[in-house]
Amino acid sequence: MRQQPVLAAAKFPGKHAVQRLCGCVGCAKVLRGPRRTTAGPAVLPADWPSRYICLFIRTAVCLNQRVADKKVKKTGFGWMHLLWLAAVTLLGMAMVPPCLCVVYDKSYQEENLWRCRTIVVALKMYSAEHAGRYPDADSSLPVTANQAFRILVRDDVFTDERAFGVMAGFYAPDQDIGQAPDFQEALQSGENHWAMTKGATEKSPPVLPLIFENAVSNGWPPTWNVDAAREKKPGRAWKGGKIIVGFNDGSAQLINLESSRGTSVGPKKGADGKDVFTRASASMEILDIER
Repeated sequence: MRQQPVLAAAKFPGKHAVQRLCGCVGCAKVLRGPRRTTAGPAVLPADWPSRYICLFIRTAVCLNQRVADKKVKKTGFGWMHLLWLAAVTLLGMAMVPPCLCVVYDKSYQEENLWRCRTIVVALKMYSAEHAGRYPDADSSLPVTANQAFRILVRDDVFTDERAFGVMAGFYAPDQDIGQAPDFQEALQSGENHWAMTKGATEKSPPVLPLIFENAVSNGWPPTWNVDAAREKKPGRAWKGGKIIVGFNDGSAQLINLESSRGTSVGPKKGADGKDVFTRASASMEILDIER
């Protein structure tokens, strides 16, 4: 039979000693004194590890509760506590709106980047069936971006208008595209957010901006209203001076403007003194939206 560990002079804290530590009879009940054999010194009980672990935990909890009770009885919940609580609450409320604005900006930008890429891919699909030309070269000779994009609906590249509006944008489609074959109700005035470069083809430089967010001026390069960020106004840019551009290589990205303030700000120039527009071509025409 397995022998119990023997302590020659075992000294265990009795239940009264435990009561003096934490004042709880419950802790003392966990521990029972060392039992003695019929002959020989006291031996530890077989389950002594679990007993002492339980005793340690219960004693720590009880002591902590006693300290907490004493503090509450001594100090209470006074006006200083209320003042601190109010200050923390107000600080938290003040931090929420800016954080939400940043989150919304990122979410809207990702959604609008996806819509921009969708339109660029659609233009690529159209050009593949029209000798590398985009719809602005159609025989109907469109003079606005709305008219050029309506051809994509007419040729069944798009079946609705949703991609041509944006989240947090001033212009929004009404989802009424009219009847075949002309779909004259598609992309009417005020239903398209995206301007388009005129005269581009599949063979134009890959870095050529093909479509981009509507601007306040349509020179080359165009300019945008940064002060109108987070407002539903024509030609607005994103907070911090950014706009979304879709390129002839099929990509779409946010590009930086020259300044984070201003009502007519152009794209940021690089070390060569050129921006994303003038770097691709010295001069191009723009098909503006129908406002």
